Amino acid sequence: MNQHLAQALNGVVAVLVAPFRHGSGPFDADRCTALTARVIGAGIPAVTALGNTAEVYQLDGSEREAMLRAVADGSDGAVRIAGLAGSASEVLRNADLAASLGYDAVMLHEPADPLTDDSGVRAYIIDLVERMPLPTVLYVRSGRLITGAVAELAAHPAVVGVKYAVPDLAALQELMSDGIDCVWVNGAAESRVPATAGLGVRGFTSGLANVRPDLALAVHAAARDGDAAALAEVLEPILAFERLRNRDGGRHNVAVVKQALRLSGFDVGDVRPPSLPAPGDEVEAIVAKLPEPA
Repeated sequence: MNQHLAQALNGVVAVLVAPFRHGSGPFDADRCTALTARVIGAGIPAVTALGNTAEVYQLDGSEREAMLRAVADGSDGAVRIAGLAGSASEVLRNADLAASLGYDAVMLHEPADPLTDDSGVRAYIIDLVERMPLPTVLYVRSGRLITGAVAELAAHPAVVGVKYAVPDLAALQELMSDGIDCVWVNGAAESRVPATAGLGVRGFTSGLANVRPDLALAVHAAARDGDAAALAEVLEPILAFERLRNRDGGRHNVAVVKQALRLSGFDVGDVRPPSLPAPGDEVEAIVAKLPEPA
């Protein structure tokens, strides 16, 4: 496995928002490049374009391609991961584009089709990972994949990592005990770091890193060092931010990040349906309680 990629997956992976002009209007490529450079400049080692935090399912094909280009333009020196979703032809087309832009890996979303099961999702993933030009990070989120299927896919030679966001940590512990040669990544952000770090998972994905990369890095450092007191201290003000993102099925998940960015003076626009605007007073109160940047 590429050691540079493995090291980055064991760190903080920022999942970037997609900036829009005029509220939730056209995708703003220049703002996206600036946001990417801002996050990388703060020390984040890896970025994901077209994750769920980018409202990937609300972007059309041309916007997805534009975001891949914009993130590539702003991420010199960092590990770049391209989120891929949609039909097989679109996934493969964007994988080829990502490879041409210098991305290091792709992150494959589970298919959105509700009329499938474990066997269908597994077949979809195997078909694609064997045809893509870059190594794959699997995004396991829905729970449709049974533990045995996750183990089979994680052991595939083209798979370098698994972004694991299913709440079943006992299953994750079982998977990790199998000795599969891939990097396991906490896909549920900072709030789950204490639990996943206890299993030996070092890396995590972060939406907070769009706003406060320093805090995401502080969480990682405390968990890496095994400093439970420091981890609890740095997490305490962050947990309210994450709870609001995850409340009510996550309908404000991206909006909280975008509103916090706006409060910091970096406007990235609003969210598109079915996401809903965040309760501004709550976001403002939470952001006000975050510690000042060092």
